[in-house]
Amino acid sequence: MNRTAAVVLCLLSVACVQRLDPLFIDETLSERLPARITLLPVVDARVSKLDHVLLVRDVNEAARRLLAAKGYELKLQESFLGVGLRNADLAELSKVDLCEVVPREAGVFLAVFVEAVEAEDGVDGRGLRVVLSGILADRNDCSLLWRDRTVGNNELGGLMSVFSLASVRHEAAANAIRNLLSTLPSRADGH
Repeated sequence: MNRTAAVVLCLLSVACVQRLDPLFIDETLSERLPARITLLPVVDARVSKLDHVLLVRDVNEAARRLLAAKGYELKLQESFLGVGLRNADLAELSKVDLCEVVPREAGVFLAVFVEAVEAEDGVDGRGLRVVLSGILADRNDCSLLWRDRTVGNNELGGLMSVFSLASVRHEAAANAIRNLLSTLPSRADGH
């Protein structure tokens, strides 16, 4: 094997390894880890929202299940403060601005953003690639506790992926949120 091929093979193997550390985690999070998290409505930050309109619902349902499995008590926030806020407005907010549209009583909140959904055609059928990002912040002092971004794909193949796009979408959403929340510390681990 020549040197160029070896370098390319090495780079590809590193690129395919799943990252297990979040983009940001507050060093005091283990002491500040709340028993309750307010789950905000999932924000659809995609440019075009015409495809996969139920994806946000799938991400929200999977997030609720996974956070409960991690030992968190959930408070569901049905809406943001402010009349007339659109997903496009919410997607552009900074962390500080986001705090302004979250009720103070929310305490520690989790905001999840659907950044992209891309169709993938493979030899075994149709697939989806879902890109999510999320932040965990404390509404009281607007401090950022955790932030990450990830990708999830569906694993269904063959005829199932061709004839059941809803199953493909649901699985891709569930895998994306599972990957995203995998770097959020669990209360079930003794916190």
